[in-house]
Amino acid sequence: MIQHRFYNHKVDSFSIVLWELITGLLPFKSMTAVQAAFTVVNQGVHPPIPADCTPALAHIMSRCWDANSDVQPGLMLVVKMLEQACEEIMTTVQHARFWDVDVWQCLT
Repeated sequence: MIQHRFYNHKVDSFSIVLWELITGLLPFKSMTAVQAAFTVVNQGVHPPIPADCTPALAHIMSRCWDANSDVQPGLMLVVKMLEQACEEIMTTVQHARFWDVDVWQCLT
């Protein structure tokens, strides 16, 4: 939308929310929202995937942030990817930062 290009149903912005949940931080905190949006669109910059991120969640973020919109998943595919990653997430994540493990029921 910023570059007046066709905007589709792909969910690259979902990864920012996922990144925020994993890190507990605000991305691009030294920038205004407009500066951050232009940086992402014009320079392809995204926050770094955290080193302690599970491979499944890292894969979801990298797919959502792919410069090729054909590779970016739609929301329904993201949901399926999260469902498939559920066991890895539950057995790998040592400490949930924002949710009680009893509340996170593996999307089932």
